[in-house]
Amino acid sequence: MDRPSAATSRAARPAPEPFGPDSMVWQHFGSRLGYLHGAAYGILQNMYPALGAGVTQHSDVYDDPWDRLIRSLPQILGVVYDGPEALATAEQIRRYHEPITGIDEQGRRYHALDPETYYWAHATFVRAIFYGIEIGGIELTAAQKEQLYRESVDWYAMYGLSMRRCPPTTPPSARTGTGCAPTSSSRRRPRSGCYASSTTSARRRTRACRGCCGGVSRR
Repeated sequence: MDRPSAATSRAARPAPEPFGPDSMVWQHFGSRLGYLHGAAYGILQNMYPALGAGVTQHSDVYDDPWDRLIRSLPQILGVVYDGPEALATAEQIRRYHEPITGIDEQGRRYHALDPETYYWAHATFVRAIFYGIEIGGIELTAAQKEQLYRESVDWYAMYGLSMRRCPPTTPPSARTGTGCAPTSSSRRRPRSGCYASSTTSARRRTRACRGCCGGVSRR
């Protein structure tokens, strides 16, 4: 499992500068339109098998989803809006996920900091930004879409993980207006389908639909 240290990842790619008010991520990530579709992207995150397993085994999100959201979202926002402290905020979030590991119900090992798993979660946030802009009636030019995506790459780099799952340029889905998509390997269908559909418990299938939080760490 490819999970290099933060020091190794940052040695390969210098840490980006914190975002400011002139950046597109800054201007759009905190939009109140997120209240309209945020839960849908939380569910999308948890449909990824490794992330769904981590949420189930390491958090109480299904019993108290709103409390978890309130505790998690401000820190994720902080990676964009904390200015000089943004890198420290990103490092703190990464450390929260270090102990999140285990074996899912299909016998597959997972770790929250596996680049493919972590990038999946990040990509859903980026996709939510694109969608929020779309439903807000703002039409981005191709150059603006490219800028927003490149900023999202810098945003992901702030966590200090391997960049191998992060496309360096705008994926075709973003260029056509449907937003950011995971890499082709991230889109591979798991052998048993998504985590929510693979579990044999009807209660867990219901829980998977209720999960609306972005992370997987228990805090």
